[in-house]
Amino acid sequence: RETLLNRPALYPPHGVEPNFNNPSTFRPQMLGVGISMFVIPTLAVAVRVYTKLVVLKKLALEGYLIISSWVSFPLYILVNQKGAGEHEWNLRVRDMIPFLYYLQIANTMYGIAIVLLKAAIIVQCLRVLVPTGFHTSTYWVLHALLSTHIIFYVIVTFIEIFNCSPRRKTWDPTVQGGHCMDGTATNISTAVINTASDLILVVIPQIIIWRLNIAIQKKWALSGLFLVGLLACAASTVRMYYSIFLGHFIRVGRDYTWGATMMGLSTTVEICCGFLAVCMPTIPCFFKHEPVNSAMS
Repeated sequence: RETLLNRPALYPPHGVEPNFNNPSTFRPQMLGVGISMFVIPTLAVAVRVYTKLVVLKKLALEGYLIISSWVSFPLYILVNQKGAGEHEWNLRVRDMIPFLYYLQIANTMYGIAIVLLKAAIIVQCLRVLVPTGFHTSTYWVLHALLSTHIIFYVIVTFIEIFNCSPRRKTWDPTVQGGHCMDGTATNISTAVINTASDLILVVIPQIIIWRLNIAIQKKWALSGLFLVGLLACAASTVRMYYSIFLGHFIRVGRDYTWGATMMGLSTTVEICCGFLAVCMPTIPCFFKHEPVNSAMS
């Protein structure tokens, strides 16, 4: 086993020399992105919680979901791991074990964080866009979307946790025997569902807002608040690209660490944009001390 642990994790392309001691890395850039993606949603969540508790005196269900999602997502879990932001041929097999171990934890926690965040966005849309007691088409679409997300991510999280048998084989390539499922289909399907749901959650509010009998200035203002969700759509699309990109790398057996890092960065941006989308409607209330949805009454 010691002999295997000291081998290169991947043989480099022709003409490339592996560098185990001082490899090139974009980990400093990753750290910058990680700090930004921590500070921005933290401020957004803090503003929302303050507005709901101090100004409106009510946190509501989506507020608890947002806080739970923020706590669940480990933004820094891979930033300082050897292998993150590096080419796989600059690593030894022993370096891959902690990288893959923390990657599995991050992937599992991502599933928990994203389903809580999407549930918060959907619940907020139901509360703001659907009149109490009315079962409109929007009501049924949003409930179907909520149910789909919960069921899908329960399955995905279960698959992520029990991806390999024995489980240690998920992060330890020296384990003999056993088998692992191909995670490419899960990654791609997750990205597709997130992108589609983000798009739906952008379109539905726009349809309702532009049907309201209110001044055009208020329509534009409300529309702009909910269009922040386009950032999440863009980030989900980028993540979908890197999910396919990583799947290709797995199939051809090359540079998994690089592909996983790129997908991880796009996932972090996706989460950040989701927090902005769900917290943005409280910004006017924070500054003006009046409910955002008062314009829709």
